[in-house]
Amino acid sequence: MPILSTIPGSGSSSNVFGSVVPWLLVLMGLVVVGGVVISLIRRWMRGGDDAVQIGFSLSDLRAMHAEGRISSEELARAEERLIQQVRGNLTEEDLRRRAEIQNARTTGPSSPTARPTEGDLPE
Repeated sequence: MPILSTIPGSGSSSNVFGSVVPWLLVLMGLVVVGGVVISLIRRWMRGGDDAVQIGFSLSDLRAMHAEGRISSEELARAEERLIQQVRGNLTEEDLRRRAEIQNARTTGPSSPTARPTEGDLPE
């Protein structure tokens, strides 16, 4: 036991064990608290539990129809419900952007590489 005798304040091995255990418990507590903090930060970064969960996507519904698991009428009703649900979750900004995109598609140049004409340039 020459090593233990060099540790200040340690007269026996049980004394060393008794001084290490509280620090191990503190370390384990810090690891648990750190894990909880990391978990909360990750949830916050992902947007929390506020995200809308949709049961099926349109492609899922169409695949189910192709497999014969749902009828054409059920497919049409489910698609309409899904579209209405998504439209209900859109913000005013989303609707404005959507209108701009649709307007650009219908009135814009037919080719994405087309150059603006003189009438398209601002004055």
